[in-house]
Amino acid sequence: MCTVGGYYSGTDDKFLSGLATHMAQKRNILHDPICGALWRNAYKIGATVTKTGAIHDQAEEIAVKEATEFSRKVYEAVGKDIVF
Repeated sequence: MCTVGGYYSGTDDKFLSGLATHMAQKRNILHDPICGALWRNAYKIGATVTKTGAIHDQAEEIAVKEATEFSRKVYEAVGKDIVF
């Protein structure tokens, strides 16, 4: 949750970063030093990937994969009961 929240904060995605923040708070990990370090690192990755459009190393690739999976699950859950 910390990597995902940091990544989406770095991309300036307020919805997904806010949701990840909320979930980290509910799990009582948001203020954990390890979570803080993961968040800060992922924030930099999110900002860099957004700016360059490229993944430069394995750490960035892992963060992007985690964030993409989180996003997929969120939108799947949100959209499953919506009928138009």
